[in-house]
Amino acid sequence: MIAGDARTTDGQPLIHLSGEQSSIKLSGGTSLNIENNRRRTPGSLISMEGSLEFFPNGNKLALEDTAGNTVSFPRIYQASIGFGQDNKNTIDLDASSSRAHSDNSHFHGQDLTSFLAAHSLSSFKKMTISHITDIDQPTVDKLTDTDVTLRGTAEPGLTVTASDSFNNKWHTTADEATGKFNIDLGKFAPYKVGSEIIVTVSDNYGHTSEDMIVTVQGNRLSFNVPDQLKFKQVATEDTLMTIPREDPNWQIKVINTKEASWKLTAKETAALSTANGNTIENGLVFKENGKTASLTEEVLIYQQDKNGSNETFINWNKDSGLLLQLNPIEQNFEYYKPYTTTIKWTLTDAP
Repeated sequence: MIAGDARTTDGQPLIHLSGEQSSIKLSGGTSLNIENNRRRTPGSLISMEGSLEFFPNGNKLALEDTAGNTVSFPRIYQASIGFGQDNKNTIDLDASSSRAHSDNSHFHGQDLTSFLAAHSLSSFKKMTISHITDIDQPTVDKLTDTDVTLRGTAEPGLTVTASDSFNNKWHTTADEATGKFNIDLGKFAPYKVGSEIIVTVSDNYGHTSEDMIVTVQGNRLSFNVPDQLKFKQVATEDTLMTIPREDPNWQIKVINTKEASWKLTAKETAALSTANGNTIENGLVFKENGKTASLTEEVLIYQQDKNGSNETFINWNKDSGLLLQLNPIEQNFEYYKPYTTTIKWTLTDAP
């Protein structure tokens, strides 16, 4: 009896019989089930120069357990099984043929009971058996709409394949020691939220894991502000004036796929000034809901909770938002000379 966990180097047989008198005997009511969990270089599980004696009383040689006695092999490559002393009745399986596919459809379809009833199973001339154990799905790291690399872990040395809905495919080999893998998704990445990448693991013998479906998650928080903000030209008065924006459709776009709250703030880096150094203090303001704040300090422009839209367009009516406020006479305004400053925008996740 052979029991327990038998381990050998890849490519080496688990059982080796040599000499004409060597044999494995199966009598009524017994079964011999052979499985191999060696993945990359299966090799032979049984190497024989002797014989395997099988008592054919209603028994059957098959690749799966059946009623009665069985000799079960998970999958056969390059096998030659001889019946009778002259070995004229044989079944040959070659790894290069369609018979060697993972389902072994040709071999499954052979009911050998009639052969065994008429002949003795005299010898196994040559046999190579691959594993039957299922290949585990890979473990894949979180993939977001800002990532261009797919990372994960699979069985060491096996092939990892990724594909998207546009039939783009990538292949790599899991690290021989750690099983880690990286796949550069190239020009197709990053993918939009909700996109799916299918990842599978396969060996060199046609076995493939079940699909691991990776759904792209949101991790983007970005915004777009026009390069310039200009204000209308108006007639001057000796009073505090509020000057509207030149473009009534001026707006800011925020993209948030992180399902998190966010806020946008603004602050001028310096006072409005001309090229020769004339300045206007507190000229740039933000107005909303009847309140006015100078951009000399950081001002909250907009905030949104995590249940908001993925895309937000921030705009205001002509009397709200970013405006210019000054008394041109009192503040010694220089006519026909542009005043400029830079606004520092800050977009952050809000607690």
